[in-house]
Amino acid sequence: MSRKKSSAIVFKVTIILVCIAVCILLGILITLDQHAVRAGKRGIFEVMSGDRPVSDSFEVEKTYLQVLSGFEIQRRHLKHIGTVPDKNERILQHRVMVVDSADSWLEMFRDLEVDLERAGITVHSRFAMKTQKLWKYTLFMGPFRERTHRLEIWYYPKRAESAIAGSGSITDDREPPSGPRLAMVFDDFGYDMDIARRFIDEVDVPITLAVIPFLKYSVETVAAAKQKGHTAFLHLPMEPLDAGAMGGEREHFLTVSMDDAKLRARLNQALDSLPPVDGVNNHMGSRLTAEPIHMEIIIRELKKRGLPFLDSRTTPDSVGAETAANMGLPYASRDVFIDQGYLGGDVGANINQLMELARKDGSAIGIGHARKETLEILKDKIDDIEASGIEIVSVLDLMFFP
Repeated sequence: MSRKKSSAIVFKVTIILVCIAVCILLGILITLDQHAVRAGKRGIFEVMSGDRPVSDSFEVEKTYLQVLSGFEIQRRHLKHIGTVPDKNERILQHRVMVVDSADSWLEMFRDLEVDLERAGITVHSRFAMKTQKLWKYTLFMGPFRERTHRLEIWYYPKRAESAIAGSGSITDDREPPSGPRLAMVFDDFGYDMDIARRFIDEVDVPITLAVIPFLKYSVETVAAAKQKGHTAFLHLPMEPLDAGAMGGEREHFLTVSMDDAKLRARLNQALDSLPPVDGVNNHMGSRLTAEPIHMEIIIRELKKRGLPFLDSRTTPDSVGAETAANMGLPYASRDVFIDQGYLGGDVGANINQLMELARKDGSAIGIGHARKETLEILKDKIDDIEASGIEIVSVLDLMFFP
């Protein structure tokens, strides 16, 4: 065989082997990419275009500002709660935008999330709120499974119309509403869908439904609350002083006997069992919330997800709020129990106390329970609260903008 012919055969074999190797490599890359997409590690934008995905909060910041620049809205307020020190210790960054017409506000619903998704940013949860004074649309967003940014788009139905007359835009000296504010959270949802629907449908001011995980109606309640524009929290079962109170739901409680890995696993199981929630507060927990080491583990895990913590303060020894503050997580504490669960209590008097605290301190948070008696009295008291000049807001407003 001639040297020329031998070289040609070697060349052909080499080409064939290179092609086989390329095909194998492409197959491996495609398989790995599909696994990465399913695991939430790569963005939609990258899969569509081949561009590098948004991978950290700084890229989210840059990208969503680019997205927002396409809308005719004005920056009204920028508030950073801390900084973003590293990849595993995210802190939500916040922007409030004011739009000058109802049409502009509604356009946000249609276009903003689509553009964010195209840019590789995941919208983890959202809620809309309408009152006579204010319309508010809130998005929590971030890269993949992490929430790093909160965006609110506000519209003032009455004040905005007069402000923009003849100018076409809201002036920069406009400030967010001031004055006393109060928020109300109602615990123990998930057992009964009828009472959940009554709270969701019959209360026309912002409230938060705190939902116990793994119950028959837990998922349905969160979804219904968010669809109606209310806030939904995970009502996280934590060990009480009386261990017997955990009853048959003991396997869902976080307890002081658990190590770091077990606490994190059970917390994440509870979060993953529900549609995206807006925050977390403790169900029971008089024993666990008094343990600094355990609460640090829990707060650190919530911080990774960008979820604020509301300390129900079922014990004066709780370190939940203090731990969240020290670790840079948005938080709040309960001021008044509106009722005493199934024991009842003077709901009207407790709401009056809540109003007094709001006037004295500027804001206050009340916690009630999923009880029809509480609901009926609450509905009667809403007019009194608003007539007194106190604004009823979402608990998130007091956690992110205290």
